[in-house]
Amino acid sequence: MPVKTNAHYVYWRIEYYETSAGRSPTFEFVEKLPLETQGRIRNAFRLLEEFGPRIGLPHLKSIKNYKPLYEIRILGEASVRLICVLQKRTFFILHGFRKKSQSIPKRELKTALKRLKTINS
Repeated sequence: MPVKTNAHYVYWRIEYYETSAGRSPTFEFVEKLPLETQGRIRNAFRLLEEFGPRIGLPHLKSIKNYKPLYEIRILGEASVRLICVLQKRTFFILHGFRKKSQSIPKRELKTALKRLKTINS
């Protein structure tokens, strides 16, 4: 359900990154996850669509030293992170990975930044 603000509804959209060939590696990653984890992702997306970046922790966190990037935090038996960027009321999901360590591996950030460059060009 959208938030009502001054008689206008505020919507936030969720879009997956797509390659020039029309593939979406992040969507494919999500589709391969267990159904319970996919359900948690859908729930987080519903909250993001309704509240946008105001949702904050534990669902959404800005990535330090990588200013435009945020991580959508999916907690549970299999912790998953989706790296995204906000542009024009849209969350662009750039990359997803299983969380195994305390910090985000540089390889995962590098992939997200590379994809960010392609959507900005």
